[in-house]
Amino acid sequence: MDVNGFDVNGVFREHLPLGAQLQATLNIIPAHAWYALPNGELTFLNERAADYLGLPKDHPLRLGTGGAVDWESHILFLHPDDREETRRARSDRLSTRGAGDMSFRVRNAEGAYRWFLSRSEPVRAANGTLLYWIGVNLDIEERKQGEFYLAEGQRLAHIGSWAFTPAGFEYWSSELFQIHGLDPRSKAPTEEEYLALVHPEDRDFVEQQIREMLATNRAFDFTKRIVRPDGQLRSIRCVGVLAIQDGTFRRFVGTGMDVTEQEQLTKALRKSEEELRQILDLTPQLVAVFGPQRERLYINRIALDYLGVTLDEWRDRRPGPEVHPDDAEQLRSYWDRAMSSGSPFEIEARVRKSDGTYRWFLARYNSVRDEGQILRWYVACTDIEDRKRAEERLQQENVALREEIDKASMFEEIVGTSPALQTVLSRISNRNGNSSESAGNSRSTLTFASSLPRTAI
Repeated sequence: MDVNGFDVNGVFREHLPLGAQLQATLNIIPAHAWYALPNGELTFLNERAADYLGLPKDHPLRLGTGGAVDWESHILFLHPDDREETRRARSDRLSTRGAGDMSFRVRNAEGAYRWFLSRSEPVRAANGTLLYWIGVNLDIEERKQGEFYLAEGQRLAHIGSWAFTPAGFEYWSSELFQIHGLDPRSKAPTEEEYLALVHPEDRDFVEQQIREMLATNRAFDFTKRIVRPDGQLRSIRCVGVLAIQDGTFRRFVGTGMDVTEQEQLTKALRKSEEELRQILDLTPQLVAVFGPQRERLYINRIALDYLGVTLDEWRDRRPGPEVHPDDAEQLRSYWDRAMSSGSPFEIEARVRKSDGTYRWFLARYNSVRDEGQILRWYVACTDIEDRKRAEERLQQENVALREEIDKASMFEEIVGTSPALQTVLSRISNRNGNSSESAGNSRSTLTFASSLPRTAI
């Protein structure tokens, strides 16, 4: 800012009308305003700033008529953690004599601190001589609080944020620096510096994503690996969208999230699932997994071979074609009742083979639940065809044996009621139900009865 007609030392004393106008103007702006001598010594604070600091009503800084106040006396109003950084920034400003800004916390009359953004501008004479400094301190407490909560949220979630333009990155959050193992006080990296952090095997892919993002303005979501300066390998998920500001597209904004642990967990789960599937494929049973609404999710290799279908074909099938029609309704009824409670159940049913024949299986259904919600249904079917055939043969033998026993009982009328014959017939009746052994004993008894001498009849 250039001003004509001022000397360096007596600028305001010799031009009181202009000084009064400047003070009046600074007193009505909604910010803390001030001006200082070229060496940085304060000579005026507007009413808003003076009231905030709790200065007396007759304090010289309020009027701008007293002597200059040493800048070090002003720094005592700053938060102790901000004083050294502010001294350094002030020294740089005085040495370069250029405009700039800095942030610090200022103590109010009650002793509380609030964040301010201080912007200063040098005022120069036509010949370039520095006449004085004028500045405005803007209250940014709410913004700082928002930044703090955002930073804490990003830190806890391991998510950093960034802004990107065709010229490169213009912003990296503190957490994004932490994720990449960099100093948060550093500047946002250039595109070349950023790509250098990417794992060599992923670098070409990431560079292609950047080129496509700039060419098509499309959103993106991908995961890449980075190598930190200490050599540590991390997986970072990058999500970005084109930002709209004032109806125009000016930059891309997005997040970088450290998903290393999630990636490791996913790989471990995937490996565990593969091992489980290998075990299930070797299990001598038909094993299937269904969703909470009976969605078909997985079936083991032995079951696929038995049914003669692929996994996708089995998933696309309508429910129930593998079960014998005479058993399907009972199975549906059992499962309907179990759906609400998640209770396990078992049922014997015939399952059709790829050649069209049926074999008997014992199907056991069991659910996996989380807080009462059914997550999965696991079904294991054991082949009981041989057992079923044995039961049928046994039943047939029992029927034949009963018929023989009934025929044998008719001899009572022929052989008489002697104690010896009654004992034989009683033993035959007591053995009713013992399949092959009973049949054999009956045949022996009949042979014995037929060999009795005629005198016993």
